[in-house]
Amino acid sequence: MSLHPYPIMSQQRKLIKWGSSETLILSLPRKWVKQNNLTADQVVNLQINQDGTLTIIPRELQPDKEDLQTEIKIKDIDDMENLRLRILTNFIDGWDVIRIKSVEEFNPDIRRELEKILEPMMGLEIMGLNPSEILIKNVMSVESSNVYNLVKMISDLAIELNGVVLKRLDAKDTSSEYDGASEWENINKYHYRIIREHRKTLLHPIALVKMNLTLQDVVDFSSYVTNIFKIAEADRYIIDTIKKHGIPSDSFGITPFVKKVLDTHVRDSIDAFLFKNTQKAIKTIKSMNGLHPKKRDIENKVDASESNTHPKLLTFQVLLDMSSKILDYCEEICLAALRRAI
Repeated sequence: MSLHPYPIMSQQRKLIKWGSSETLILSLPRKWVKQNNLTADQVVNLQINQDGTLTIIPRELQPDKEDLQTEIKIKDIDDMENLRLRILTNFIDGWDVIRIKSVEEFNPDIRRELEKILEPMMGLEIMGLNPSEILIKNVMSVESSNVYNLVKMISDLAIELNGVVLKRLDAKDTSSEYDGASEWENINKYHYRIIREHRKTLLHPIALVKMNLTLQDVVDFSSYVTNIFKIAEADRYIIDTIKKHGIPSDSFGITPFVKKVLDTHVRDSIDAFLFKNTQKAIKTIKSMNGLHPKKRDIENKVDASESNTHPKLLTFQVLLDMSSKILDYCEEICLAALRRAI
């Protein structure tokens, strides 16, 4: 079932010259005018897109007020992973109401298990529950979940999670240090929500106007939050590795290398994107180009050392590999920053 409110129609119109000026006019399709209750002298919104196309949106047009509903039929009520994946897919796909039905009765602990499943899906709430049917509803509108604010929040969380990694690298006893679980959980939430909102805005163009977004914003923000999410994943992998194996004595300059990536390049990339700073984006990309050879030099020193079989050196290899991945994600963010500034 399509989420698009109207069938897509392709038509051709001839441009007409207006008076003696260079202005050109065209007539609007009668069906479209009638569909949106337009009359002479009314004002419409014109959006000039990055690819040179033009979008015409009636100011009075409202998104479909009826909730978009879907249904999930459960055969195995104990397969919670299958249920989680199906709910998540429908959530990102833009459905507002999800009905879960089962021939068998749900177990008494289903609410608690569902609440855990819904935790990363910002805005989804359990609105009704009986032995054979569960009603889940999105309680956040497209307009209320401001994408700019969500992007800023996920950026701040990524910097905070980087801070957790930096503290881990400095700590002598890492066994009891905070592991950034809260930051990671919230990054998950914002990531899913932003992807969902972007999909909704593409399917409902009026939302672009209401949220003050362009199609180019949607593309760049989607790329940005995906790379922020990947940076956070790499941070979590570093933290888990340090918790498990600890950090051996560093005589190779690995820790300063990782700190430079996390404390400088991630922050500079984020700033370049959020503030459309082309100079910072270009400077950061140039600086990152010099770090990849440095990583290889460090790896060669580790390989040549007498202690290269020490188990804890696995931690250093993880640090180097994850830092290299983070540099790649930062480059993608800087390239998105340059596109935004064009």
